[in-house]
Amino acid sequence: MRTNYRYLFLLNVIIVLFCCSSIIVHAQFIDGNREGLIFGGGIGYSGAAVDNKDIDSDLTLSGFTTNGRIGYGVSNDLVIFLSSSIQNIFPGIGVMYFPDRTSQYFFQGTVGYTSANQDNLFAITGGIGYEFRKYLTLELILGYNRFTDTYTSSLNIFTGETTTSTSHTNIITVSATFNVLMY
Repeated sequence: MRTNYRYLFLLNVIIVLFCCSSIIVHAQFIDGNREGLIFGGGIGYSGAAVDNKDIDSDLTLSGFTTNGRIGYGVSNDLVIFLSSSIQNIFPGIGVMYFPDRTSQYFFQGTVGYTSANQDNLFAITGGIGYEFRKYLTLELILGYNRFTDTYTSSLNIFTGETTTSTSHTNIITVSATFNVLMY
């Protein structure tokens, strides 16, 4: 895969801002109460590297991304949710884990799978987040998606037989999103 250095620079800037945010913001306002129904959404920026060896193509994309969540806080440390998108591809199930009740940092991950006709899509993401204020978070997420597309590539008009081919596309995404989560 070819790497576009502009995206790596942007990712580094976001990581530095993310890490410095804990020094700048002091969160005495976080009460650690995260049990019960949770819902919300967010908007951010995402970059993607697409690799398809079957058709010998590499592609780098970037743009705005959105997400939505609805779930339940099992405890003050663990939230299970349904995500409206895994890197804007399809719904999945995820978890948020806070190391302790008053922690502003959390870990999150999602997984999803879908199949339609002869196409399959699998995705998994993982990331870290920071709760600036109660209900406001910033997340840095790394995702991997694998899309398998089976299609008819040729038809023999004399025998009526078709030849099918399968194409595998790998997509790696990096995104940063600001979210509003109500719990």
